[in-house]
Amino acid sequence: MYIFFPLFSFFFSIAIEVRELGNLVAGLTPSDFARIPPNSMAGLTVSAVTLLPSESVKAMRVEQIKFLEATAAKAFTSPQVGIMTSSQRDAWTIASNSFTQKPSAAASLFVRHHGGVLLLLLLLLPLN
Repeated sequence: MYIFFPLFSFFFSIAIEVRELGNLVAGLTPSDFARIPPNSMAGLTVSAVTLLPSESVKAMRVEQIKFLEATAAKAFTSPQVGIMTSSQRDAWTIASNSFTQKPSAAASLFVRHHGGVLLLLLLLLPLN
């Protein structure tokens, strides 16, 4: 027996959507920005980080900062880092010194480029 189900929403995480929104993410209200799921922050672009207003930086949750890609974390300016709380700054230090890509972003980017192949493979898997 084989199974078919809508894979699009299953595989394409919000991190890809955040990446595709690009600089528009910087225009969200601080409360809306704080509501972005932490694992979706892996999609935050370098250019969006540099455009974040101080209110949005202050509204960032520690969990969100932990999921930033190292390149995005390193894009925070000195004034942005300066207004962070000590907990935020600790999370930022870890994220900016991370040498590995976060699993959610790596998986999302892989699926983005190889989604068709994955879809075919999953459709051919027998369901036991």
